Amino acid sequence: AQANALDDYEEGNYTPTITLGSGSAALNASFDTLTYTKIGRVVHVQGQLVIDSVSSPSGTFEISLPFATPNLIDRAEYAHQNIYAFYNGSGAPSSGTYLNQVQLNNSSSNASIFPIIGFGSRESSPGDYLGPGTDIWFVITYITA
Repeated sequence: AQANALDDYEEGNYTPTITLGSGSAALNASFDTLTYTKIGRVVHVQGQLVIDSVSSPSGTFEISLPFATPNLIDRAEYAHQNIYAFYNGSGAPSSGTYLNQVQLNNSSSNASIFPIIGFGSRESSPGDYLGPGTDIWFVITYITA
């Protein structure tokens, strides 16, 4: 029926912003773009990001999204997804590829990134894992308002 008709389709690229608790991280200009497809309220984002340089990175680690998440009842908008990243920053336990939890919260335009260390515990201060050459393979799907 008309009420269920697809009325919103969009695809494109965007350059995400990295936000840290303190310090900064800049993306490599050759690997600084993610692609997205939005069908109705469902958004799929993917691509590879590479860190070019850092300045005293520490604390939280967030990547901007092309669309904000909604604020739904009983936290129905919350999502936890996984991505992979190769970390080589001074705070990483060792250089290597780590599974990461991506946390999407209500009314947010950012995805919080948490490396998974050991047997499932997540790092609460992942910003210092970042170093020049850190690779982040990004694939998430979420809903927007």
